[in-house]
Amino acid sequence: MQVSQVRRLRGDSIFVTIFVQSAMAVTYQHIMGKYLFGIIVVCAIMGGGGVAQGHEIHLKNGQVIVTDRIVRSGSTITYEYYGGDVSIDINRIASIIYEQENRPPPASGFDGQRPPPPSAGVVQPVDYDLTTQLTDKLNPRTPIEQANLAVVSITTAAGSGSGFFISEDGLIVTNKHVVRGSDRSRQQTEEQIEAARQQFAQWRRILDQDLRQLEAAEHQAARANVSDPTLRQWRRIYEENRREYEKKYKTFTTEQKSLLKKQQELAAQSRFTVTLADGTELSGLLYRVSAQYDLALLKINGYRTPFIKPHQPGDISLGQRVYAIGSPLQLSNSVTSGVVSQIRGDFVQTNAEIYPGNSGGPLVSEDGLVMGVNTMKLLTEKFEGLGFALRFDIAQREFGSYLE
Repeated sequence: MQVSQVRRLRGDSIFVTIFVQSAMAVTYQHIMGKYLFGIIVVCAIMGGGGVAQGHEIHLKNGQVIVTDRIVRSGSTITYEYYGGDVSIDINRIASIIYEQENRPPPASGFDGQRPPPPSAGVVQPVDYDLTTQLTDKLNPRTPIEQANLAVVSITTAAGSGSGFFISEDGLIVTNKHVVRGSDRSRQQTEEQIEAARQQFAQWRRILDQDLRQLEAAEHQAARANVSDPTLRQWRRIYEENRREYEKKYKTFTTEQKSLLKKQQELAAQSRFTVTLADGTELSGLLYRVSAQYDLALLKINGYRTPFIKPHQPGDISLGQRVYAIGSPLQLSNSVTSGVVSQIRGDFVQTNAEIYPGNSGGPLVSEDGLVMGVNTMKLLTEKFEGLGFALRFDIAQREFGSYLE
């Protein structure tokens, strides 16, 4: 470390050498200048999770009631709640999801004629037509604008991503890492947290060393009965840097706790806020997470929804015009364009820009048919990067039973 000043204090034949390190504050700043970059902006997300147990009553105000027993009598639904019975008018209910092992037949007055496999336990009122709502509000004039009606934003405990309807009864495809995170992002966060811990430990060692030197110098000065402004300046610099360390360390520990809480919430999260193209917010239920692919399936119950029809996988050709739709940086339903660069195994490679937040959105053709699920972007040092979408026929096979 640099020595900016050396003072000799004379008293009772004792010479005291005091080293004042003017670069001390700069050193502290250099050590801690980078730590917040990785810690505050990264939300690690962990896999796992599950869905709610028991019957679910979904009210139109968004409230979800979980109960072991539901009985309908006329226009009244009675359910058990903490050992007692509660009755509500059926008009307050958006949908009822019965636990599979103990579900009753559809109640009269509900649409239970041909429920698809994922909603076999769902008894709900006549579907509200979101297709008409979105069409009237957004007035699509091109196939891409028509496809855009089916694209949604998905908000999770740890962030957000995109998805899109693949059926008229509210099934939504998105990426697994949108709703459950990825091992890679979790590992990156752990590495950044560990790096921050090491930087704090180094900063703490420098503070401790500086304090020992300062106290030794103050002791020598007291024995020599000497008062010097250099010592007071040194003490002031030390106290300022100690307070800065404590403030940033408190921020670090707070962010750590916040990240852990988000990880735990996301691992258990089964319901997500789904925002439509017109800004309407609804609640989506997680139905399935693929074990093999970066895919997940959600559903909005009680609505008739717009959906994107599939493009024939055998008709994809190099140079074909494509469009990526999604919500990068929470800018909902943004469109970028490019061409098919190559078909690489399970992926369609494209130069259409896929930004953070686009994950889970559709890659569509000029006629508005879905070719793939936007999944990732490989960044390079020399050019913008390569976008990849998981082929949609893989999603169809993965969730085929739900589409029958």
